[in-house]
Amino acid sequence: MMGKAGRYIAGILVMAWLLFAAGTAYAFDLPLTLPGAREANVQKELPLVLPGTSAVSVRETRQGSVLYDTALKALPEKDAPETGTVWVGDVLDVYSLNVNGEWDAVMTVDGVMAYIPASALSLTAPTMQAADSLDPLLTDGGEGGYPGLVYNDGKYPRLLAEAKKYIGYPYVWGGSTPETSFDCSGFVCWALNETGLAEVGRTDAQGLHDLSTEISKEEARPGDLVFFQGTYDTPNTVTHVAIYIGNGYMLHAGKPIGYSSMETDYWQAHFYAFGRLI
Repeated sequence: MMGKAGRYIAGILVMAWLLFAAGTAYAFDLPLTLPGAREANVQKELPLVLPGTSAVSVRETRQGSVLYDTALKALPEKDAPETGTVWVGDVLDVYSLNVNGEWDAVMTVDGVMAYIPASALSLTAPTMQAADSLDPLLTDGGEGGYPGLVYNDGKYPRLLAEAKKYIGYPYVWGGSTPETSFDCSGFVCWALNETGLAEVGRTDAQGLHDLSTEISKEEARPGDLVFFQGTYDTPNTVTHVAIYIGNGYMLHAGKPIGYSSMETDYWQAHFYAFGRLI
């Protein structure tokens, strides 16, 4: 006869077989990786055990905010059929990044996988640093982040897409190309010239100001320029320039190139004007 221990083990084996036969595979879900996509830790499976229940699988999905109105595609291709439209400010679940190098895979509210241009989706927000930082040129972080509101203008996404390529590059005095890296005016001049949005040549912060039309804070929109004075010793009035990205943030050649809040005491004390070129 089978002892108590043997019956106990047999019972466990029978239960395991029944669960398997019933298709219970909660702990075996795998992350979704699409062909041509790099893994981006955008989702992971976690076993969840609630009191009085069996283990089930819970999917943690990263979310992204839509930067401008755009069409979703059925496939990660420019000429693929459209499956719908998303609007600036919409939030989507993101499953894979850089599919075919240009598209992010997202899940629509209808539960359908679709594709959005990578340039139209913000995945992370900056990690803010203290307003009383010892070095005001230190940027706030957020390599792929977008902390501000978006002005729905076709020109601005082009400018942002170009400028974001250089996030993380070091600040280099006099630098004006990706090969040398950039200083503040070199960075802005490059982004404007490279996208063809404005032909400004290579000038300094004062020169960019003189080419711009000053506007009020209330008029300022993402893609406008923001100017500062007195950040270093020079005869020029304007000494620093950045690309305004909305909601009190700028993208500029700090240390390194990246996002910074304009609301710190330092930048508020040195603020000069907003200007519009495009």
